[in-house]
Order: sequence, then structure tokens, then C-alpha cells
Amino acid sequence: MFKGMIHFKYNVYNDSFQTIIPNLNHFRLIKIPSTLLLIRLKSTSSRVSESTIVPKKELLKGNRSKLWTEDEFITLRNAVNKHGKDWNYISKNYFFENRTPSAILTKWNRFWSINELQTLKKAVKKHGKDWNYISEKYFNNNRTSNALLTKWKYLKNELNLKNSKIIGNRWTEDELKTLKNAVKKHGKDWNYISEKYFNNNRTSNALLTKWKYLKNELDKTEDVVSNLKDSKIIGNRWTEDELKTLKTAVKKHGKDWNYISEKYFNNNRTSNALLTKWKYLKNELNLKNSKIIGNRWTEDELKTLKNAVKKHGKDWNYISEKYFNNNRTSNALLTKWKYLKNELNLKNSKIIGNRWTEDELKTLKNAVKKHGKDWNYISEKYFNNNRTSNALLTKWKYLKNELNLKNSKIIGNRWTEDELKTLKNAVKKHGKDWNYISEKYFNNNRTSNALLTKWKYLKNELNLKNSKIIGNRWTEDELKTLKNAVKKHGKDWNYISEKYFNNNRTSNALLTKWKYLKNELDKTEDVVSNLKDSKIIGNRWTEDELKTLKNAVEEHGCDWKLIFKKYFHGNRSLRAISNKWKQFKNESWSKEEDKLLFDLIKEHGMHWKKISKLMNRSHDSVSKRYEKVTHEKCEKREKRLTYRDRKKYNLYENYDELQKLIDKYGRDWTKIAKIMNRSKNSVLKQYLFMEIGQKLLK
Repeated sequence: MFKGMIHFKYNVYNDSFQTIIPNLNHFRLIKIPSTLLLIRLKSTSSRVSESTIVPKKELLKGNRSKLWTEDEFITLRNAVNKHGKDWNYISKNYFFENRTPSAILTKWNRFWSINELQTLKKAVKKHGKDWNYISEKYFNNNRTSNALLTKWKYLKNELNLKNSKIIGNRWTEDELKTLKNAVKKHGKDWNYISEKYFNNNRTSNALLTKWKYLKNELDKTEDVVSNLKDSKIIGNRWTEDELKTLKTAVKKHGKDWNYISEKYFNNNRTSNALLTKWKYLKNELNLKNSKIIGNRWTEDELKTLKNAVKKHGKDWNYISEKYFNNNRTSNALLTKWKYLKNELNLKNSKIIGNRWTEDELKTLKNAVKKHGKDWNYISEKYFNNNRTSNALLTKWKYLKNELNLKNSKIIGNRWTEDELKTLKNAVKKHGKDWNYISEKYFNNNRTSNALLTKWKYLKNELNLKNSKIIGNRWTEDELKTLKNAVKKHGKDWNYISEKYFNNNRTSNALLTKWKYLKNELDKTEDVVSNLKDSKIIGNRWTEDELKTLKNAVEEHGCDWKLIFKKYFHGNRSLRAISNKWKQFKNESWSKEEDKLLFDLIKEHGMHWKKISKLMNRSHDSVSKRYEKVTHEKCEKREKRLTYRDRKKYNLYENYDELQKLIDKYGRDWTKIAKIMNRSKNSVLKQYLFMEIGQKLLK
């Protein structure tokens, strides 16, 4: 079923309503007479079909996941030949509602017989692609124009594959030659070539694609071969004479590669080849001139570098020319100097692999006491710059941490029992003044942070020990005492913990246990009372019990307490009786009850709560019964109003008033709208839905 509202517009000239039906992603306009609005809709298709709507219950019947068998196909053919396209009748009588009408329709549309395919081919040969004419003349409109078009496309593709016989066949050399010759003679007339030269074994598309591939391949090979043949460089290396001519040409004409190629090489060497060779030579010359390929620095070179830097500083170009005759580049000198500088610093500091001695540590401690953290002064005066300022600072930090640990005497020491006792006594006297406790009781052997963390740990441990709950479950005696205590003193957990449990169970533990017990008791009491009272564990309601229940309700109504005492005392509980009556009422509805339901709807509208109270039925059962009856009453099931529509535009709201006004003024909607203080569209909609309601109730 489609979901959404139906929008209406009244056309005065045609005396008809123009309806806009939202279905999936698009809208359509349908003209319908004002006296009739029975629209046939279908959930699966996007068009308005002639098939009727099937209720939700019928759609659930049968196994729709099963595939269609050959027997089902045969029965479907025979049924269609006899009864036509009455899918509901076929579904009930031939498939016993195992196949829904919509499923049968879709299967019939998909299934094409051999005779139908032959008639389609013949019709297309005679009349071309005039699908509407073919549908009327050859298929009696049993196949739509769209269905014929789609089937023809599928057949055409299948025929092309079979006729071409190219599936898995490669092109032979003879075929390629014939293709080339045919293109030379006839050009790109692919249909003519396919018929004359290939007997339609190769399609026009196949010939076109193959020709494009061949053309690209030929272009590539021709370009490469022409370049290689002209340059005569296939496998030829550069000779020494060619290199000399290249150098001289560059000196004279610069990098005008096209001119050099023409004048000096007669175009045997291309401009790109000359450029790439020149780059290679340039790099090679630089390396040869520098004479650094594989040469290490000698001791004499290092001495000369040091002396040159002392005299001239970091003027690397000048040093390279004067002292090294450009055998060492400026970059090489700079990188070497950086390396030497780092090496010299390490040697001067004498720290490479040297550990700190005890004398050095003593001198460091004494120097810090006198001069503080002036690391540069200490390095010069006490260590002769053999220890850098950074080295002194890092060592001092390490020593400080080590000294703190030694002074505190905590390295690897656990807390003794005497220390724990002193900690407890100190906290009782002085509270949580950890600095004072550390000085007075522990002589600063335990820090304030250590005392705080230990106290937290002890506190948690003491709570657990005092409560005696570590691994202990609640006994039955404890549960009984808890229940009795709550009855007497309520939820005063602190008092109960002290008096009844000697603080072995905390107030939080008692509260959580009580909540758990309360939930458990509620569940067990409800279940046990229902089961014990009703004695229905595994027992169903008998026919005699149902008869007694009916008679009891007829006499006393829904007074379940009275019925329980008088008829079912001890056998069925109150809940079981009320639930069974609801279930029984929902299952069986009499004709008198149906009439009463529609009379009440006329009086009160669709106020289900009122009607359910008057009929002694549930809200859901009344609304569902109304929907079911309306669907059964609608003979063709052509229109099903949504719940939203019925709620918004009540069928029986102001029915008498509107009917009288229509009898007086006819269909003058503007006058009626003014009298009723409503808009014209709302009055039209109300009238329309009233007519639908009357037809549904007939």
C-alpha cells in the first residue's frame, strides 16, 4: 500500500475531482467523477493497475520465498486460459493462497511462451517498432508496449551474439589483412564491409573497435621506427669524436640543440639526445675536476684546513682556490669542518667513554654549595672545561634524586607493623597534617606523599575488614533479620547496621540488597500468585470453562472479582480471567455487535475509548474490527483509507448538517462553506469522504 495523503482539487467545468497521489518518488494527476472515488492502487508498481488490493493478512500467507515449479507454470497457463486475469480467483482456487495475486501477476508478465516470441518477431518484421499497434492486434493488450519494447531489446542482443559467432574467437591474420584492404577501398562503411567481406560474422561495432586499435598500434610503430632509422642510433654508443664535437659546438653556439643537430650531426643525433648527453658530461666533468671520487681526507689536508680557517675564517671559495687548487669544493670543506669541530669538542672535553669518578662528584657537591648553579663558572674553575655546563646540570639532577631517596631510606623498604601503628596513632592525634607527622614521628624517613597514599590504602582495607564482607555471601538468617528490621524501623540503614549487624554490613550494602530483594519478591509474588491461583501450569482453557465465563459475563458484566469468587475461585486468577475474555472477544464478533459498533461510530465518531467502554472491549480490538469490516464490505477492495485520513476527516462529523445544506443549495460549495464557517476545500473533502464511508458501509 502507498503511504501518504491524497490531495483533491474540484474542477467545476467537468464536475470531477483532480487527485494527486504520491507514489514512491513522483506524483500523478487522475480525473475522477465527484460521485465516485474508488481508486485502485498497487504497492509494487508505479502506475494505477486494474488489480485489487490484498489485505496484509493474505500477503503473509504461503511461502513466498519458494521458487516456481513446472507444475505451477502449467496450472497458471490453464487458469489464465479459463478465467482470464482474475488473479484473486486464481490465487484462492488454484494455488490455495500460497501464491499472492501480485506474485502471480508479476510472474505472468515475466513469463513469455515460445508462440508469443515467434509472434513478436513476425510482428516487428511487418510493422516495425509500432508497439501500441502490435499490442492491440497481436496480443489483445495482454502485453503492454513497454513490456514488448524491453523484450525486443533482450532478443536483439541475444540474436547479435548468436549471429556474430565471435564469443571467444580471436582475430586471425587473414581477417586483419582483409580489414585493411576493405578500409582502403570502401572507407569506414562498416555495415557494407561486414556483409561483403565477413558475411556478418563480425559486427559493425567489432570492426570499428578493431580498426581504432590497429590505427593506434600502427601510428606508434611508424613513429618509433622512423626516429630510430633516421638517427641511426639503434644500439650505437657515443664515440670520442662525437663527444669532442659536442663540447666544441656548445662552446661556440651554446645550448641551441636544433642548430647543433643539423650542422654538426646531420640530424643523426636528436635535440633531446644531445641535451641528455650534455647533462651527463657536465656532472662527470665536475667530478673529475674535483678529484674527490673515492679520495679520503689525508692528515696534511686536515692540517692545511685548520690553518686556513685560523687565518681566513670560513671563506670556503678562497680556501678552495688558494690551498686546494679547487680539488676540494666549498661544500666539501664546509661539511668537513663541521665534522672536525664536533670531534674537537669531544676530545677537548675528555668525556668520550669516561664515567664520573668519586673525586669529581665530591668536587661538584662542594662547588654547588659554594657557588650555586653557576655551571659555566664551575666548569672553568673546578673542571678546566673538561665537563661541560650541560653535563654538570644533568649530573646534578641525577644526584639530587638519588640523595632524596637515600635520605628517605625508602629504597626497597616495606612498611613495618610498628610504622603502621605509629601512623594510625598520629592521624588520631594530629589529623592529616602529613608534614608534621613526617618530621615528628618518622624523622622525614617517610615523605608526606608516601604517608598520604599509605593512609588511603589502609582506610580502604580497614573498611573491608570491619565490614567482614570480603568473599562472604548473605545468609538466610541475615536476609530474615533485614526484612524484620525494615518492617520495624523502615529504611534507617545506619541504625539497622549498628543494632542488627554490628556494622558488619554497611548502610550502602543494606540499601543495595534491599532493592534487589524488593524486585525479586515482586516478580516471584506476581508469578507464583498467578500460577498457584490459576493452576494453569501447562493447562489450557476447556470448553466448559469458556461456557461458564460467557454466562458469567452475560449475568454480571466485567465484574471480575465477583466472577472469580463465584465461578473460578481457586482455579483461575483475576488476570487470567480478564485476559481470556479479551482474547475471546477479539476472536469472535457477532453480527449484532458489528451493527452496534457502526451505530456507536455514527453517534460518537471514531472515539475508540468511549466505544470500547460501552462495548466492554479493548481499544485495539474495536479499531481493528472496524478496519476488518470496512475491508470486507468493500466488494472490490479498490480503496483503503489510511488511519490518518479517517482521523483528520471524520466520516460522520457534521453529517446531518452537511446533508441538509446539500439538499437545499445543491453543490454550491461557496455558500455551504460560508454557512459552516469552513473553507471550500475542507467541505469538498468532507463530502467526498462521506460518500466513500456510505459505500463502505453498504
